[in-house]
Amino acid sequence: SSTRTRISFELACFREGFHPLSLSAKSGTSLDKGETVEDTLENVAAMKPDLLVVRSDENLDQHAWSQKLKIPMISAGWGKRS
Repeated sequence: SSTRTRISFELACFREGFHPLSLSAKSGTSLDKGETVEDTLENVAAMKPDLLVVRSDENLDQHAWSQKLKIPMISAGWGKRS
């Protein structure tokens, strides 16, 4: 969790004319009910947003998912990976 990171990403989006939707916590989401991060990515991608900005720990293979999804995916941080 990082207030500065989340707010800076959202402000950058607003300044560029984007309308971001944030899923920034497990609580209150399907993740809280046991859905996997991978299932969540597929479900959100099925809603056809313009792009996904994903920040995750190293357990999610962002590179593989960026190739699998049919929409652009930008990494906003990937645990200890670069």
